[in-house]
Amino acid sequence: MATLEIDGVLPVIPTPFTRDGGLDWVALDGLLEFAISARVCGVVLPAYASEFYKLRDAERRELVFQAISILNGRLPVVAQVNHVSTAYVAETARDLERAGAAAISVAVPRVFRLAGTRPAPLF
Repeated sequence: MATLEIDGVLPVIPTPFTRDGGLDWVALDGLLEFAISARVCGVVLPAYASEFYKLRDAERRELVFQAISILNGRLPVVAQVNHVSTAYVAETARDLERAGAAAISVAVPRVFRLAGTRPAPLF
């Protein structure tokens, strides 16, 4: 993976959906072209701000693969890999790196304790 230099805005790209809930590839192309015209230093997807949690695992990967393909080196892609499974995160990160992601970002899963319960062991 090449070194990513962040020297400006690195926006989270919203995930575009069709009316039936599928991923809207035409709209994604438009969003990425807008990012290029806005002269940002790269893009991030899918992340909390882009409703990654509404996507199936395969759709998360495909969204990043498509963004990398559409951009074709014109902007670096930071692939966000959010999941509760460490194995899934590691496997997906490797796949996205091989596909051309400039960096991988991982958010710690949000696990909240319910009132009156004991915290679950982490390991």
